[in-house]
Amino acid sequence: MALGAAAIVFPAATSIGTAYVTAWVLMLGGLAHFLFAWRFERYAMVLSSQLIGLAYLFTGFSMLQHPLWGAVGLAAVLSGVLFVQGTLTLILYFFNETTSGWMLVDGTVTLGLASLIAAGWPFSSVEALGTLVGLNLLMTGTARLGMWTEERPLISHRA
Repeated sequence: MALGAAAIVFPAATSIGTAYVTAWVLMLGGLAHFLFAWRFERYAMVLSSQLIGLAYLFTGFSMLQHPLWGAVGLAAVLSGVLFVQGTLTLILYFFNETTSGWMLVDGTVTLGLASLIAAGWPFSSVEALGTLVGLNLLMTGTARLGMWTEERPLISHRA
């Protein structure tokens, strides 16, 4: 929870850090694609896997060289993902009779977040990405603490 709060207070640093982590994950994934391409028997599969690996390596290396642009790109992707998630959640709400009203709230808020990121892109991308990562860390920590306290009562009832 402390990391989440710090990420919210320092969204630019969080965005740059997120870009660095994403870059290294992309580069490791690209290396794996490139190295394991030889397991395929068909030349077309080997070539396509190597090209995908090179694309991952290039993208990751570019993000390491320009983490600010990487964060801007991540914000654009995040906006798109949130738009799809919000739309699908609303479709599920309207076409499923047993869904809760909370799904309507979830879909509407998610579409709102996607719209806010898209409306401010690329100028507020760094702050938006860092703030959302911070909120995610804060909420995940809060949920884990809540689950932990449910499993272990704070007050023992032993006599």
